[in-house]
Amino acid sequence: MKEKNPILLACAIVLLAFCMRAPFTVVGSVLTFINEDLHLSGSASGMLTTVPVLCFAFLSLFVDGCNRRFGAGKLMLWAMLAMAAGILLRNVYSTSGLFIGTILIGAAIAVCNVMMPTLVKAFFPERLGLMTGIYTTAMSLVAGIGSSLSVAIAVNSGWKASLTVWIIPVVIAILCWMPYRKTSTALENQTKGLSLSFLFRSRTAWWAALYMGIQCMMYYCYVAWFPTILQQIVSAEMAGMLTSVYMFISIPASFLTPIIADKMKSQSLLGVIIGVLYVIAMVSLMFCSNPIFLVLTLLCGGICAGASFSYILALFAMHTKNAADATSLSGFAQSVGNLIAAIGPALMGQLLDRTGSWTIPLGLLSVLSVSLIILGYLVGRNEIIAQE
Repeated sequence: MKEKNPILLACAIVLLAFCMRAPFTVVGSVLTFINEDLHLSGSASGMLTTVPVLCFAFLSLFVDGCNRRFGAGKLMLWAMLAMAAGILLRNVYSTSGLFIGTILIGAAIAVCNVMMPTLVKAFFPERLGLMTGIYTTAMSLVAGIGSSLSVAIAVNSGWKASLTVWIIPVVIAILCWMPYRKTSTALENQTKGLSLSFLFRSRTAWWAALYMGIQCMMYYCYVAWFPTILQQIVSAEMAGMLTSVYMFISIPASFLTPIIADKMKSQSLLGVIIGVLYVIAMVSLMFCSNPIFLVLTLLCGGICAGASFSYILALFAMHTKNAADATSLSGFAQSVGNLIAAIGPALMGQLLDRTGSWTIPLGLLSVLSVSLIILGYLVGRNEIIAQE
């Protein structure tokens, strides 16, 4: 891989990142249209966003072994092909196709989630913050565009068309990644990285996993239910637009957070600041019918959506010695973290079904957001996770 042009490789990685959120997150924006057509319950609606997260949880631990056996190039290519198949399949056989296709998309994103910090650590070790900021920004940018675009397409052409359109960036990413299908991160001939038993004993690895889980839960709940909450006070089109505003606000935070973190000896203060902003966002969401609180939840929630995600991904690379260790930590933290996060949307749907109100679900998220202050401090401490 040393002979490959690093700029072209960086571009290919960014194109992959374009596909890592939108095919999954846009479902929340058109959930009302899906419910009207398929008559899904609140719990079933929540499962549409929970199923991919379960895929993230159960498959992330296996990505390291697959990477070592097949190579990063083939693994990423297969993931994108699976994503393309899932996008097409979820629009074919009504409810069953919707969920089966969602599983394929979740499996594909699980691979990409774990591999991205690995690719950055392996090929851009001197620019960890910059490259992490670039690819997480790409994810946020497309997700932001996706919310408003999907609602507009759903209004005019139906929810199936609004989901199918995301096959286009996936196909482009597949074509652009083809020259790198034989790419290896050289892990196959190196150390196996951090062992699972070591990671289970490491407190810092658990802080990372818990932080990953709670910040993912907050983000998934926002994506799944924020448009629905807004549609109680504004039109579906306006709700989609405001969701896009929330996601667009996350873009500069996604880009700047890893760069700032890379310049700090300890990232604890940065983690605390992100946690405090998340508390403000969650509390404000409970009163978003008031324009002032709506602005607060959009601003703080958007910043945290980008900052918390890129913060923890950057730490996977910054707090490990090499790409092998980064893969192991990323797989462990994302597996445990997404298992925790999977509870979020479904639990929100259950609480909504039982209480008929958003007060209790949002109150629970507000309490959970406080833990990000503590975890952000602990995981950000100046410590390298290494197995001697």
